[in-house]
Amino acid sequence: MASIATASPVVSGCSPMQYCVLSTSRGTGTLTCKIEGVRPKVQLEFREVRESQSRKVNFKPPETTITVKGNLFDVSVTSEYEVLESVSDSQITIECAVVGASIDLDYFGLPALFDLLITSPNDVPVVTPEGGGLQFLWLLILLPSLVLLVGLLYFCKEKIKTRIPPIGGRDPEGFPMLPNVSPDVIQKFIQQLKTKYEGFYNAVYPVPYIRDRMYCVNTIFVESGIQVMKSHDRWAYLTSYQDILKNAVNRSARIILEGEPGFGKSTLSLQLVYDWCKGISSSPLANVQIVIFLRLRQVGGVTSIAQAVKQFILPRDSSIKENDIQTILQNCSSIVIILDGFDEYPDKDNDVVISEFKNIIKGDIFQDVCLLVTTRAKCMPKEYAPQSKRMRLVGFNSDAQRSYIRKAVVVDNPSKGKAILRRLNENTILSDLCQIPLFFVLFAHITFEDEQFENFTSVSTCFGYVIGCFHEHLRLKSDDKNVKPYQKDHKSLDKVAFDALHGELQQLSWSKDNLLEHLGKEFYSYYVKLGMLIEEEVQNRDPLNSTSLSHYQTEVRFCHKVFCEWFAAHNFADIVSEDDTVLSKKGINPFDSQYVYRFACGLKPEAAEKIISYVRDLEDGDKFSILCFLEQTGKTDTVLETIKTICQSEVIFDGSDSKLLQRSTVQLLEMASTNGIEISRVELYDCVRSADLDRGHLVLSSGIHFHKLSSINQLVIYDEGKHVIYEKARGIINFGMLCHDLRTLAFYRCIMPQTLGRLQHNFSVVWSPSTDTRYNLTQSGKWETKEGKKLSDEQYQQEVRKITQPS
Repeated sequence: MASIATASPVVSGCSPMQYCVLSTSRGTGTLTCKIEGVRPKVQLEFREVRESQSRKVNFKPPETTITVKGNLFDVSVTSEYEVLESVSDSQITIECAVVGASIDLDYFGLPALFDLLITSPNDVPVVTPEGGGLQFLWLLILLPSLVLLVGLLYFCKEKIKTRIPPIGGRDPEGFPMLPNVSPDVIQKFIQQLKTKYEGFYNAVYPVPYIRDRMYCVNTIFVESGIQVMKSHDRWAYLTSYQDILKNAVNRSARIILEGEPGFGKSTLSLQLVYDWCKGISSSPLANVQIVIFLRLRQVGGVTSIAQAVKQFILPRDSSIKENDIQTILQNCSSIVIILDGFDEYPDKDNDVVISEFKNIIKGDIFQDVCLLVTTRAKCMPKEYAPQSKRMRLVGFNSDAQRSYIRKAVVVDNPSKGKAILRRLNENTILSDLCQIPLFFVLFAHITFEDEQFENFTSVSTCFGYVIGCFHEHLRLKSDDKNVKPYQKDHKSLDKVAFDALHGELQQLSWSKDNLLEHLGKEFYSYYVKLGMLIEEEVQNRDPLNSTSLSHYQTEVRFCHKVFCEWFAAHNFADIVSEDDTVLSKKGINPFDSQYVYRFACGLKPEAAEKIISYVRDLEDGDKFSILCFLEQTGKTDTVLETIKTICQSEVIFDGSDSKLLQRSTVQLLEMASTNGIEISRVELYDCVRSADLDRGHLVLSSGIHFHKLSSINQLVIYDEGKHVIYEKARGIINFGMLCHDLRTLAFYRCIMPQTLGRLQHNFSVVWSPSTDTRYNLTQSGKWETKEGKKLSDEQYQQEVRKITQPS
């Protein structure tokens, strides 16, 4: 049973939600009350409901029993009572209620009310032997009537069964008998859900500007990387997207699915909905009675799930009432609720609005259902149930990319598909962006139609080309001569986008009327036709000011947040060029809206210099500043000055860095070396695969080549806990010989070979297996201590044990 509110107390001997009378003939007795499946732990108390000050019943101190079931509690209280002798009433009203100063009583049901009927022994009917013959006579008279009544009821039941068709392959008897809701209404409700969902999953647009090319989600959906959190900092891969809900649909479960913009959260949600509607046998949703799918961006101002379903899922002319929906959701045998896009929920930061959407995430209501919430990783709910399982989408790997191209781009042409993949992967900019499903899908379709697409040197030039594709497609389709002015002059939209991302509370959608006022009718209509702005019906949050009697209004959003960042970057670049103090103010978060900064650097060289200087001083801003640096196209002197500033501090490579970041960092160092700029220190963390001396470079684990650098001072290799084999160690040292100004080559936190053979090196080679030990490599290829003593076999084995057998 799925409860829409937390459980209510129930008194032993009474039926829930029904008027109850308990009788006592002695004026004393024992009462028991229980509440099940609650969190936090609560207290229960019997108390008399009095109309006057006079007390009629005494209760002795209660005995409380608490049973733990997962993260929920069953609480039972037993108390002895005594009716006072002075009481002449024959009936006393008592209640069992949840109490506690720290408990929010609004989240619990009403107290359990019952009447205690006080009787005397003389009031109890006694059956005497003399009455036996009369009772037998009445039994003979009534028996035929009872048989006839039972037969009539059975006939009616069979008649109803033949009239109601099965629902989803199940017999309607599988539905519980719900108060005031017939099986016909339940069947209609489920059918209306599926009809609406069919419209959702059959209208997927992989390429936003091609609105006449629609797909069913199942046609284009491919498995991408999904991980589940096992501990605070450890994640494990799931085998399939169906594992998200595996073993969760038939029990209380809370799942939060994280993913950055464009990683496919909404597409995956639609695939789950498709599986339920089609009854896919391998899906964990196959036998679920009801699935509720809601886009949270639409339900601002809506306080209940039943209200949201009524307004946004059921047809406008549906005869099913909100109360019917609530009753069905309270009593259905199994239910899965999917809330898509918590990061876009208008009321997520509104503490005034008390809605069921936030309460269900906290686990305060709907405790017996399976809940799946999708959101951006940096926009987690402030409060969520402690038992919630966290999962995340990690993007497309090569298998997912091949699968998508085969399914949606070149269905019958595998060689063409391989060519598209090769062209995308050959360009570092595109290869890195293609790990994001949204970009890969977009680029794959564009590359299929345009062979020049892969020739880009920055994210800014790449995305500028994508924007141009939107305009070109509309121009060819409508032969609209006004395309170019609207394509170049979009300052009003730039300002709207910038204001949307500015500050802590981002506003990613606008009412149509407000946006028309800012943009003008012609400009607005053009960008809607373009596919860059999307119209959507939402709840009218201010019905008093509405010009319509409808509960709905039209809101407008960008087809994706990155497009909002593109236009915001134009305004941002203009502002920073004139006044860089705006950077230090609380404005656009560079780590939440990184493309605003990167695009701005590519759009305006005057802004790039100031942005890079600001970003580099942020915590963990060094790597980000490199990405921003590679976007700029300013004067040579300005670019070289920026490189010089970056190279004064250590430059770090990490094995977890993206290929784009590693390639960008290598490119920066090569420019520094070519122009004689001193490179203070380069650190390589768990990312060196081998040395290729014929080509004069190190090969990183990502496949990126780290070329010899003539102006580098220190090169540090971190290989955490690993054995560095003889060939690799000698190769790295010989690579150091190619870097003419190298003074120190260091190996940290790894196990080096005990001897390396004779080497001619004109720089210090240092091995530091731990923080308190340091050895230097001699020309003979052996290690010695800082005192100049040879490293003994015993000392070497001791260092190995420190790493392989830490205490």
